[in-house]
Amino acid sequence: MFVGLALEPSQPLTAAKVVDASGALVPNGTVGELWLRGRAVTTGGYWLQPSVTAAAVDARGWLHTGDAAVLDDGGYTSILGRIRDVVVRGRGAPPILAPAVERSILLLGEPSLRDCAVVGVPHPDRPREQQVAAWLEVDAALLDADAAALVSRLRQHLQSTLAMETAST
Repeated sequence: MFVGLALEPSQPLTAAKVVDASGALVPNGTVGELWLRGRAVTTGGYWLQPSVTAAAVDARGWLHTGDAAVLDDGGYTSILGRIRDVVVRGRGAPPILAPAVERSILLLGEPSLRDCAVVGVPHPDRPREQQVAAWLEVDAALLDADAAALVSRLRQHLQSTLAMETAST
């Protein structure tokens, strides 16, 4: 666990940390939310929006960025995406970045598939874990087979995509 200095040397007094949903530091290599504090971070808040400022900057001056990040042992931060775009699958399982899975589904080239959205949904048996779910917008006029066949192809693709995403994280 590390609270590092960000933006060195131009802004040596900007601190960064990666925390869990409760604000506790996470171990290095664990995905959490990036928080920043210092001279390079907003001090006056959002212009004429005190409620937005109160939601984003806590009483100790930490800006809750909403960025999903990982801090390594050397103090370097990798931004993975936005917190709301990360599917947290539970202890020991690497997180899944929803936009990457959405792109892979759309790159399949299914002619009937117009759009998709991938999100995390609560796991029915494990309250702190999520499952990956995909919502699909399909043009029924272009569907070349029954919907069950399309879902089966996408489910198989999604399982292999998640396996690759897991291996690369």
